[in-house]
Amino acid sequence: MNFFIHYPVLGIGGAERSLIRLSDYLINHGHDVTLLLTTKGGQLESELNKKIKIIYLRKKAYGVKFKRSVNLFEKLKAVPDAFMYFYERGREYIVKQSLSKIKYDVAIVMIHSLRPATCMKYIQYNKLFQWIRNDLGQYPKNDRFIKILRQYSEDIDAYICVSQVARDSIAALEPKVDHKAYVVHNFYNTSEIIELSNRGEDPYLKLCGNETRIVTVGRLLDADKAIFRILDACEILVARKLKFIWFLIGDGPDKAEMEDRIKKRGLSSFIYLLGAKENPYPYYKWADFSATLSNYEGLCGVVSEAKVLNKAVIATRFSGIEEQLENNINGLIVEQNIDSIVTGLQLLIGNKEVLHRLAKKPLPAVLLDNSIKYNKLLSLILN
Repeated sequence: MNFFIHYPVLGIGGAERSLIRLSDYLINHGHDVTLLLTTKGGQLESELNKKIKIIYLRKKAYGVKFKRSVNLFEKLKAVPDAFMYFYERGREYIVKQSLSKIKYDVAIVMIHSLRPATCMKYIQYNKLFQWIRNDLGQYPKNDRFIKILRQYSEDIDAYICVSQVARDSIAALEPKVDHKAYVVHNFYNTSEIIELSNRGEDPYLKLCGNETRIVTVGRLLDADKAIFRILDACEILVARKLKFIWFLIGDGPDKAEMEDRIKKRGLSSFIYLLGAKENPYPYYKWADFSATLSNYEGLCGVVSEAKVLNKAVIATRFSGIEEQLENNINGLIVEQNIDSIVTGLQLLIGNKEVLHRLAKKPLPAVLLDNSIKYNKLLSLILN
């Protein structure tokens, strides 16, 4: 089969890694994959299978400097950036005109925030799928994601939802798509995750002693990932004389604010921001447990990756977590408030018996069996 996939940019994130694993699985099973990236230069592009044909609409994300400039001097300085933006948009139009030369069995819009208009206008395909990666019920009714859903619902042949809660949310928002919304969990390459985790030495060796090591992996965006309440939890745990260091792996728009708040609250000895990592898996392996305290998720890849590496996990009760963890069996689920979060963290810090018990119980098998996901996807294309 011939697959066409459209995605914005391959930055470092769970959705991007999921795309890489899906495309790799398709290639390894004899399919052809063409990947259209809106913008070139994402950090994870190097991890793509060499057999994938990659097309770029834009060579760089021009226009950002001009858009963010706040006064006349900054705008004048950013004029070359604005010029290159319009130049790239012209190039994008030319690239789009050339896309219709091949007909694809299926065109896939790989994230719900991306309009399917490019595929619909410029691609020849038999079927059009759109991936839903979040619980859309968490967004305001006038959010652009919801508008995209309603505007193009008649044009999409199937909505591929990464979790049951994501599927339920789309059916609730737009009941007329209920019959064409399906659950296909994210693809995982467990052997690759384990192999990558074994590369290099302990990354925390020079950063801490005998303290409990907590790791949080994800985008530094408080609105979704609730990173600022890590500070509140830390202050309480420090006041209770618990010995730990909390490592954050990731980058994002709230990184500078997070750094500033850590310094102002005197928590620099307890919270370390280590930045985005192309290979985050050693940071899971050498941590005592993984903490994901998000407001919102779809089906959290970080939780799954930590469990693949036999780590204890604490997570807030966000969408989809019950599909991954059974509370106090293979992980700890806490409520969305600081008291519950601190109680859960306090139970884990320094408690080797509990950490071992939660770590040894795996994820549900259905989340890791790629053949089930693959066969379901094929059946949706063929039927």
